[in-house]
Amino acid sequence: MTNLYRVRVRTTLIWLSLSALLFIILIIKTVNDPDSAKSLWSWYSALVVPGGGLIIGLWVAVADKGVNKQEIPAFSGALTLGFTAVYFLCALTTVLVEPFVSSTEEEWLKASQIWMVIIQAPTLALVGKIFAQG
Repeated sequence: MTNLYRVRVRTTLIWLSLSALLFIILIIKTVNDPDSAKSLWSWYSALVVPGGGLIIGLWVAVADKGVNKQEIPAFSGALTLGFTAVYFLCALTTVLVEPFVSSTEEEWLKASQIWMVIIQAPTLALVGKIFAQG
């Protein structure tokens, strides 16, 4: 068993800190190539922003429930944290390997949405489940 509040905090820290890291990387890429701004920020907006909004909204929803001592199965917590970390590992990899692929940046980001969405759906479902418990 693991503490529910601790899993929520860790999930939030992973999501928000890696969102910020991606944000900074995209700002640097945009400054270096302003023509890529539309494709980069469309990609980020579709794949990162909804999850951040979900997490912040869920924190507001559970803020007054006082579940700091509730325990959940350790596997549920580990699965949520693992999926969240893998999701951002894929996102960071997508952005960082882009200069080395043969397609254009816009084509690469569009193609990456296929595998990112496949990972995004269970990740956000697990995040929702962690916050709905209690």
